[in-house]
Amino acid sequence: MRTPDLLPPDPSGRWARLRQLAWVDTTPLRRSADFRWLFVGQTVSGAGSMLTYVAVPYQAYRLTHSSLTVGLLSPNPPMR
Repeated sequence: MRTPDLLPPDPSGRWARLRQLAWVDTTPLRRSADFRWLFVGQTVSGAGSMLTYVAVPYQAYRLTHSSLTVGLLSPNPPMR
């Protein structure tokens, strides 16, 4: 027995177009070794930056037990 579809068929192909727009083109990663190295390097650098973003205020709090120090070390949010 066939179960009924949850969504009605889309005659306009709108979902296909959205999938096409959301799809990431990985051609440069497949074709260029230099671009792969750049991509990997940027990924590792970003991960290290995020680790530092969390670790420095945590370490400052552990050493000083002062929220003021943590507030002074943490980056300020953008003002609007």
